[in-house]
Amino acid sequence: MVGGSTVVVVVASRAAVVVVSSTVVVVGSRVVVGSTVVVGSTVVVGSTVLTGAGWGSVVGAIDAGGLEELGGSVTGAVGWGASVVGGRLAGGTGAAAGSGGSEGSAGAAVVDGRSGRLLEGATEGAGPVVARAAVVSVGRAPTTVGAGGAWGTRAAEATIAARTAKVSPKATSMRRRGSRRWARWRGVRVRMGCCRIVRLWLGLRILRIDRSNGKSRCVIMGGGGQARGGGMAGDGELVAVRADRVVDVEAGEVRAGRVVLVRGERIEAVLDPGRTVPEGAAMVDLPGHTLLPGLIDCHTHLVGELQGSGIPAVDRSAAQEALSGVANARATVLAGFTCVRDVGTFRAFVDVALRDAIRDGIVPGPRMAVAGAYVTVPGGGGAVTGLAPDIELPRDLRFGEAASPAEVRQRVRAILYGGADLIKVIATGAVLALGTRPGAPELSPEELATAVEEAAAHGASVAAHAHGRQGIVNAALAGVRSVEHGSLLDDEAAGLLAERGVYLVADIWNGDYIASEGARQGWPAETLAKNEATTKAQRDGFTRAVKAGVRIAYGTDSGVDPHGWNARQLPYMVRHGMTPMGALQSATVVAAELLGWQDRVGALAPGRYADAIAVPGDPLEDLELLADVPFVMQGGRVLKWAGDRGRAPLSAGAPYFPA
Repeated sequence: MVGGSTVVVVVASRAAVVVVSSTVVVVGSRVVVGSTVVVGSTVVVGSTVLTGAGWGSVVGAIDAGGLEELGGSVTGAVGWGASVVGGRLAGGTGAAAGSGGSEGSAGAAVVDGRSGRLLEGATEGAGPVVARAAVVSVGRAPTTVGAGGAWGTRAAEATIAARTAKVSPKATSMRRRGSRRWARWRGVRVRMGCCRIVRLWLGLRILRIDRSNGKSRCVIMGGGGQARGGGMAGDGELVAVRADRVVDVEAGEVRAGRVVLVRGERIEAVLDPGRTVPEGAAMVDLPGHTLLPGLIDCHTHLVGELQGSGIPAVDRSAAQEALSGVANARATVLAGFTCVRDVGTFRAFVDVALRDAIRDGIVPGPRMAVAGAYVTVPGGGGAVTGLAPDIELPRDLRFGEAASPAEVRQRVRAILYGGADLIKVIATGAVLALGTRPGAPELSPEELATAVEEAAAHGASVAAHAHGRQGIVNAALAGVRSVEHGSLLDDEAAGLLAERGVYLVADIWNGDYIASEGARQGWPAETLAKNEATTKAQRDGFTRAVKAGVRIAYGTDSGVDPHGWNARQLPYMVRHGMTPMGALQSATVVAAELLGWQDRVGALAPGRYADAIAVPGDPLEDLELLADVPFVMQGGRVLKWAGDRGRAPLSAGAPYFPA
C-alpha cells in the first residue's frame, strides 16, 4: 500500500472490487480481494488506506441507500494479518489492543486476518462484523484472501507484491449526491440514477451496478478469476442443468433424465430421474442434448502462432507471443476444452503469464498447467534451430538448454521457480525441429533421471517428448509421468509403459494436418519426410498401447494444428483401437488423473468444478459432434450457448460468447 492514497473497497453480496478516489494502487499481479462478503444485499463501502497498519486491508461502513464515500481512516498499527471490518467508520480508528492505536469507534472492529476472530481488546460496535473479510496481501505474514477464495497466501508472493507496488494517476471514484449516483472512470462521468444497470470497464473487468428495490448492488463481471487450485469464482446461485442424457465418464455409462445442480463454481449434486429440482433454482434446459464434462487436452502449445516449417519465435516479441496466446486460449475454451496441460513454449514463462491471466479473470481461457520452457540439449528438439551458428539468442529463447546432469538440475529448478507447474524434457529429436532426428535419443538416461528427481523434490511431474523407441524406454525408466508422441513405440516399450504406469499422450491426428498443410505451403522436404516416417508408425504404436493396457490421456499438439480444432482427434482414437467411451474418458477422467486434478475436474460429480459441455444428439454414436460444441460452462459460468442468445444464466461472471 502507499500512504496517503484513499482506497475504497466496494463489496456486494457476491463480489468485490477495489476502487480509489484519487489514485489506483496496484500491487503486482498478486492482489486478491476477497470473493464473498455477505451483508444481505447491502453495499459495503470501505474507508481509507492502511498507513503502516500492518498487512491487512480495510472493509468498512454500510450505506443501505446506495454508494457513498466515507471519510473514515485507519491509522493504528493493526498488526500482521489483521483486517478492519464493520459499520460506519466515521473518522474513527481501529486498532488491536496494545498496538498503540486508539480503540475502534462506533461500528468498527478489528478481526484477525488468519482466523477471522475478533481480536482481544478490540471493540465491536453496532455495525456487522464480517467473519472473513476481504484482505489484500501486501506483507510478510500469511493473510486471508476472502470467503470462497484461497487461504494463507504464501509469504513470498506477499513480499513480491509489496515490493512491486505502483501508483497510477488514473482514478476511479464513486459518489452519492442526494438522490443521484455518479461513477467516474478515467475521466468518464456516468450518472447512475437514469438507468437500472450501468456497466463500467474497470481495467478489463466490468462493474455492473444494479439499482432495484431502492438499493444498489455491485457485481463484478469477468473479474472473478480462478482460485489457486484452478477454481473460478461464481455467483453462488443454484442452477439446474437439464439435458436428455448425461455422460458419467467415471462409470463409463450414459444416463438419461439426470439433472446437474450447480452452485457457484462447483457441482452440488446430480439428481436421479424423478427427484425434484429445488425451488428457486435457475433452469438451463438443453433438450435433445447430451451433457458431458468439460474436455481436457494434455498436449497444447497455446503461446504464439502456429508452429510451421520456419524458425520459431525469433521474428516475434514475447508480448506478441502472449497476445496470440490470448486468442488461442479463447478459441480453445469455446471449443469445449475447459482445461489444458500446456507443454512448452520457446519464449520462457509466457505460458505462466497466460495461465495467471486466465486464473485472475483477465482473459477467458482453459484452466492451465504449464511447463514454462523446454529442458533440451543445445541444438536439440526443444531448441530454436536453423540459425547460423554465430547468432546468439536471447536468454528466454534458450532458457532450458542443458548439457549435463548438473545443468539439467539447475534448469529444472529455475523453471519451477519461474512458476511452471510441470517439467517438459526433450528425450529425442523432433519432427518440426530442423536438423534433429525424431528417432535419436538426446537427453541421456542420467539427465532424464536427474530431471525427474529434481522435479519430484519440488512436487512436480515430468512429461517427456519422445518419438524414438530408445528415448521412450529411457524416459519410462527414469520415472517420467507421461511420454508425449510415442511415435516409434514397439510392443516391448508399450509393455514397459503399462508396467510402470506411465501415461501415453499421442497426437495421432496431427500427422494428417502436417502432411496436407505442409504440401500446400511448401514446407521443407526434411520436415515432410520426418512426418511421413512417424505418422503411420505412431498410429500402429497407439494400437499396441491400447492392447497393452497403457493409460492413454488425450493430447493433440494443438499449436501445430489450429487451436479450437482439438476434438478432431477423437474419432481417430476409435479408428485405432479405443471404444468411443474410452476416447471420451481419455479426454476427461484419465486426463484429470494425469494432471493430478481428479478431485477438481474430469467428471460431472459433486464437489468438482462445474465445467461442462453439451452437444445435440449422442456423441458416443458420432464423436465428430464434439468438433462443434454449442454449450460451454466453466466454473459454473456459461461461456457459450447457442440455445438462448438473449441471456445466459450464471454467465455474468465472465464474457459470454453466443455460438
